[in-house]
Amino acid sequence: MVEEKISVSEAVRRVINRHPSIIDSLIFNYGNLSGIARMIYEEVVEELKGLHPSHYAIKMALKRYSGKLRSMRKLSEPKILGVLRRSQIELINDVVLLTYDKKYLATVIDALTPAIGGGRFIHLTQGRDTFTIVMDKMTFNRFKENIDLDNAIGVYKNQSAVIIVSPTEIIDTMGVVHYITLLLYVNGINITQIISSYVDTIIIVGRSDSIKTYRVLEEAIASI
Repeated sequence: MVEEKISVSEAVRRVINRHPSIIDSLIFNYGNLSGIARMIYEEVVEELKGLHPSHYAIKMALKRYSGKLRSMRKLSEPKILGVLRRSQIELINDVVLLTYDKKYLATVIDALTPAIGGGRFIHLTQGRDTFTIVMDKMTFNRFKENIDLDNAIGVYKNQSAVIIVSPTEIIDTMGVVHYITLLLYVNGINITQIISSYVDTIIIVGRSDSIKTYRVLEEAIASI
């Protein structure tokens, strides 16, 4: 098999994309390019299959890529902030998240149907081999009477759902979810699950983090 040959610029791009903190330093222009070039040198050599470019070549590739990143930010950030400025936040506590193998889909839907009418919050997401249901505790209590929970791959109780309801522009606006998840990351909040449903961005977190999550997002939106 012939190995793919890539340029220094492509190797640098691949390495930088593995390091969000470096991406931020390039976007906001507070990173020393010579220092970053030295820091990522070995990773670039690995991408180039052992070829050893000069530090200057890596520095120039960083300079070109940082310009591209700043241009993207200049175009997208006003749109992201515009979407979030017109978004609303809702918090639902006492949420349960369950994940099943796809073979149980029909069985689970049959068991869930009687509970749907009185349910406050239910969301089902199907992946390639599994599917996940998020539901409020009242719905879960009805649901568990009709099905064997031992078949579930995972049952996560004591969760909360923070729902961000945005204008329809969110569908065509690049970077909104990244902005939200980065905000939670830097505040030390773990996301159990994140779901997109039309204009709703549903973030599932542990209940112990629910108030903090709501506050962080609400303060960010209010300050825009």
